[in-house]
Amino acid sequence: ASPEVMMALLFVAIVLATVSLVDHPRFLTGLVLVVLAAVSYAAHTRHVTLVVSAAVALVWLVHRRRLTRLEGGVLVAILLGLALLAHLYTAWAIDVTWVSVNERAGSGALLERFGRPDRIAKTTLGMTWYQLVSTLGVIGLGAWILVASTARLAVAEGIGLHRRHAAAVMLHTLPIAAVGAVFMAGSDEQIQFVAQMVYGRYWEAIVPPILVLGLLYVASTSAVAVRRSIVIVVGVTASVGGLLAVLRRDDVQQSLDALGGLGVGRRILGLVPFLPDSKSLPVLQITVVAVVLMLGVYAPLLVAPAWRHARATTFSLIGLLAVVGILSVDSRLDRHNPDPESLASIRVPTEIGLVSPDTSVQFHAPGGRLQVWNLYQFVYSDIPLSRYDPESTARPDFVFAKKRQPILQQVGGVVVWEDPHRNVALWQLPEDT
Repeated sequence: ASPEVMMALLFVAIVLATVSLVDHPRFLTGLVLVVLAAVSYAAHTRHVTLVVSAAVALVWLVHRRRLTRLEGGVLVAILLGLALLAHLYTAWAIDVTWVSVNERAGSGALLERFGRPDRIAKTTLGMTWYQLVSTLGVIGLGAWILVASTARLAVAEGIGLHRRHAAAVMLHTLPIAAVGAVFMAGSDEQIQFVAQMVYGRYWEAIVPPILVLGLLYVASTSAVAVRRSIVIVVGVTASVGGLLAVLRRDDVQQSLDALGGLGVGRRILGLVPFLPDSKSLPVLQITVVAVVLMLGVYAPLLVAPAWRHARATTFSLIGLLAVVGILSVDSRLDRHNPDPESLASIRVPTEIGLVSPDTSVQFHAPGGRLQVWNLYQFVYSDIPLSRYDPESTARPDFVFAKKRQPILQQVGGVVVWEDPHRNVALWQLPEDT
């Protein structure tokens, strides 16, 4: 299951703990921050950056004599110890739940991608576009207020965000954003899913505080400042969308041709309400729709700024974001809670006589993910499904695998059945493989 919700809650808790520690430096508050950072790392290794940023916050407080050297040293030692335990736990969890670990998801692969700034820039552009569109620009307003508060710009006056609080949020936010963008940049030989080009999900953990700041900015700041900021954010959204459509047009087409547009909607839930179907990503059309919605909801503040208009705009934004969230969650539930008809379709190969308890059946999961195969094993409780090994001399009669699987095509495999609800097919192998 995806840990994104847990990661978002933990991130909010870490931000609050850091703000509290900066305001009132106490050993106990520092201990809470240390534990939360280690738990976040255990929830997902991508959040190892929170261990580093928590350590930086502690060192800074010792440097400013807000904590004693003894307190700071003990807290950092506890942090490192808990981080080690989190690392060991994660290694164990991966070992027992994955068939094989995808090397493209390792730390080595992450370091390799730092050498491709062009891919990182494109991915960052796509992830930024995803967040701006799916939040109707609110995330842009929140990010702007963070930067403005940290730099003590006049535009931040009125929202009441102290510079030290904004800096604390950015301390934890920027590393996660950077790692997410680099990770999704991919490698030269890897064909990205269309969704991975705008994979805003890897930033969703850091969204809640910024989203709240954006809403507060609309509701409480002077009308002139808000109006100027709204115009900038709408312009940035349109520009980013146009640039993304131009830079990634060929990449999107290549992905659709090679992968059939598989998994577009499932992987980018924030865009589900804007997608015409699940196998395409019309960036320009989505951008136009989002900009029109933004102009409509922000119109009262743009035309006749006033407190009552700011309040109405804020409520409208909350309502629209709730609609986007409900539609996205509903799409997610439809995919992960199969209906009886969907489950019944899995048994079709037995009903038409292809598969039986006497048949040798295996599954092919090259990435190591077992969710779909666990579902198949649950349905085929009377038929053990072992993992297909291309190097093995043992030959199965059939293999459950993706509908497009080159490794099975190369050995002469033929698709004899396709699951109408999932990217799964039953491949029959020739006798001489």
